[in-house]
Amino acid sequence: MAKKSTAKKGKKNGKGKLTMKHRELIEDAGWFNAGIIIEVQGNSKEHVSSTLEGLVERLGKEEDVKIYSTDYDEIQEFKDGFFSLMVDTRFITKDFGRLVHIALLYSPSVFEIYSDKKDVEIAIGDAQNILVDVSNLVNRLAHQVFILKGHINRLESGEKNEKSA
Repeated sequence: MAKKSTAKKGKKNGKGKLTMKHRELIEDAGWFNAGIIIEVQGNSKEHVSSTLEGLVERLGKEEDVKIYSTDYDEIQEFKDGFFSLMVDTRFITKDFGRLVHIALLYSPSVFEIYSDKKDVEIAIGDAQNILVDVSNLVNRLAHQVFILKGHINRLESGEKNEKSA
């Protein structure tokens, strides 16, 4: 069971409301209004907090993403000095491809699209670009796993050589 942190409620950025410019982009240019919840966990309260703030800052610098609200929850402390912190972030973005990009890179635990639209239409070229982005990310992750597996194999073979000597 989580034990509430004694820290005050985290900081809020933005007014939490769409501006007229945001509304124009949504209504006239077809941008998406969306919200995500990102959670960071770790064994250092400071690291959890700074990591989550860094993720939100990075999201705000993404191309064609405009954050209009962030609401940090209180840091939760669990047994054995384990901490968790969540942020609810609301933003608008240009197209569905950006939403997929955000889902892949930020791994939110919740992702909502606030829209009256019932369907999302994607041009073939945009759909192909989304699939290429997904493929590239999976390829980078697979490459990192391959490199780490090589390091593990070298360490294990070094241990076996030391034991046999």
